[in-house]
Amino acid sequence: MTLVSNTFFDDEMWLLTNLRELHALFEDQNKASKPVHPKKEGEKSIGPLDFFKE
Repeated sequence: MTLVSNTFFDDEMWLLTNLRELHALFEDQNKASKPVHPKKEGEKSIGPLDFFKE
């Protein structure tokens, strides 16, 4: 089974560096990261902080 994490390009709280550190904790696990771009999803922004701005 593969551990899959979404990475949001406009996320101010959860940086790609943090995701890599989290994945490092699962040494024997297959890991993948799925990049999510706001414009490809039809949104201006999808980061968690923008949820509270609207």
